[in-house]
Amino acid sequence: MQNTVLVDAGPLIALFDKDDFYHKSIKRFMLANDFKLITTIAVITETSHMLDFNVQTQIDFLKWINDRGL
Repeated sequence: MQNTVLVDAGPLIALFDKDDFYHKSIKRFMLANDFKLITTIAVITETSHMLDFNVQTQIDFLKWINDRGL
């Protein structure tokens, strides 16, 4: 059975913001582990807001949610 992890905005922001200090770490963590991520609509809203420096990054985040089933 796949592990389930409740994720907050911080790791999601870092995953999509290449300038974030933790970007490389969270990317490695995500690739090295097999788990299902769950979150809340408030976290999705916060992450989208914090990624407002680039509309394409926001779109990529929302597509990732759709493709991955977050």
